[in-house]
Amino acid sequence: MRDNVQGTSGKWGVCSGPAYGFGGGTFIGISSQSERKEQAWDFLKFCTLNEDTANWWIEKSEGDTVSLISVLEAHAEDKNEVYGGQQLYKFWLEQAQGIDYSKVTRYDKFINDEWGRATTAIKTGEMNKEEAWENFYDQVEATYPEITVNR
Repeated sequence: MRDNVQGTSGKWGVCSGPAYGFGGGTFIGISSQSERKEQAWDFLKFCTLNEDTANWWIEKSEGDTVSLISVLEAHAEDKNEVYGGQQLYKFWLEQAQGIDYSKVTRYDKFINDEWGRATTAIKTGEMNKEEAWENFYDQVEATYPEITVNR
């Protein structure tokens, strides 16, 4: 945002959605075929679990967020001027603390993926809205007959 908002800097803000979000963002992993799994694991920990690295990234990126709770806590009072002085690290910390994995079910990934396919089909013109939603409901019912779908 910082590099692209020009005259609207300071007029932006972030707010909570209807549910705490998780599972998005940038992912990093280790290939099962890696010949250097131990070194890859060390690198992964360095990138994601090292406070010095996370603090460096906040400074170097001039405000990008990290997912390391201790660093979000340390920067909770930092203000982001692009976002009107909003304390984004405090915001992301509160969002992270609100995540409740006990609400995740075995159905969620499939249903989310089907929802994404339905919305993509509408955006690309492959289906109209009614066709896409009917197909979405059909897929959920066919895959999980134990779920009652209210159309």
